[in-house]
Amino acid sequence: MGRFSQLYIKDESVNPTGSFKARGLSAAVKAARARGIKALEISTAGNAGGALSAYAAALRAAGRRFYATRHAVGFCY
Repeated sequence: MGRFSQLYIKDESVNPTGSFKARGLSAAVKAARARGIKALEISTAGNAGGALSAYAAALRAAGRRFYATRHAVGFCY
């Protein structure tokens, strides 16, 4: 097999929300909870909001997602 004889692939679709966004938001919600934050909010186009809501609910924190009605253009951070 050559240079890929030990290639490992992580299947993110088996996360509870079915999205790779779940991994990062799980850690973010846990870190927020550890710091005493009780409410979380995210601007999203879909999967990130679902993941935040799922993990916030599991930790009994308030999670709110909102959707932008227009895309921001020309902003660099």
